[in-house]
Formats: sequence, C-alpha cells, structure tokens
Amino acid sequence: MYDPVDNVWHDCEQAALGYAILEGDGVSDWKAFTFTAPQHKLILSAIQRVAALGKPVDVVTVAEDLSDKGELDRAGGLAYLGALVQGAQTPYIDNRLH
Repeated sequence: MYDPVDNVWHDCEQAALGYAILEGDGVSDWKAFTFTAPQHKLILSAIQRVAALGKPVDVVTVAEDLSDKGELDRAGGLAYLGALVQGAQTPYIDNRLH
C-alpha cells in the first residue's frame, strides 16, 4: 500500500544525505536511528566515519568507506550515492557551497 508520508520521509532522508555529502561537515551529531531506510543508516555512518578521520567527505570517500566495510551494495552502490548528491543540488545549495 502506498503511504505518502513514508515517501516524503524517504525523500527528505535522501536530500539530507546528499547535502551531507556535499557539505561534508556538521553531521557528527546526527543519529542513524532517525533514518528509516536501512541504506541511509549505512550511508550516514560512512559519512561520519570519513569526517571523523579528517578526510574530505565526497562520493568517492564515502563509497570507499562503504566498500571497505563490505556495505557499498547494501547502501545502494556508487550510482545511488551520486544520485543523492545530484538530488541535493539546488540553486540554494549551489550558492551556499560556492
């Protein structure tokens, strides 16, 4: 059964993760349990690990972290990470980052 609330929540999670990959910081206090999609929990954890190591957070470093943990496929793969970033690129975000 289609639940529009679940769909909106999923879209919000995608936008938040895409922004986190673009921005690269400020996610240390985000909690994985607030994300409903299992792959989003994996991605957030990877972003946090990469940031904690002082590495730049981007699609490549997040994908490498997930791959090293054997979680890249479960997180949706490299294409999904790219789609998150693509979906988060709005004029507002683009202006803020540049």
